Amino acid sequence: MFKSEPLFLVLEYQYAGSTAGGPQGNEEHMNRSELVSLAGNVPERVRGRRAVAHSDVTITLDFEDAVQWCLDQLAESDERLAASAANYDWKVAIVTRRDGVAGGQVRFGVAWYDRSFYEAKCDVYLGEDHVRMFAGMGSDVADVEVSHYELAA
Repeated sequence: MFKSEPLFLVLEYQYAGSTAGGPQGNEEHMNRSELVSLAGNVPERVRGRRAVAHSDVTITLDFEDAVQWCLDQLAESDERLAASAANYDWKVAIVTRRDGVAGGQVRFGVAWYDRSFYEAKCDVYLGEDHVRMFAGMGSDVADVEVSHYELAA
């Protein structure tokens, strides 16, 4: 489901030092957010399963090569998840870049379909394998923000 071209593009203008009233002659910056994957959000991937928890993940990367490598890793994992009814699945993936700033943020969700699996694995990103993977992207755990939400039964 990961595409080389964005599925959807959002342009957001920000003004340094602006207030709710708009820019005040300060430098304009544009953020560009690209929806790069629907992943497990499509019905054939959900397969009638009901999520018991959801995680939002944001990885901040300093170089475009690192952003692309991260997307490639997610795409490989996404292919494996698409072929099975795993206890979790990726959700929408979005890349946000800021004009004039190298790198960007990769944001994606995780749907958890088994409570005991979620409880055992929700912090897997802190493990040795993921720490090595982050190092390969020139980042570390401090560059990763994860929020977990347990869903009502």
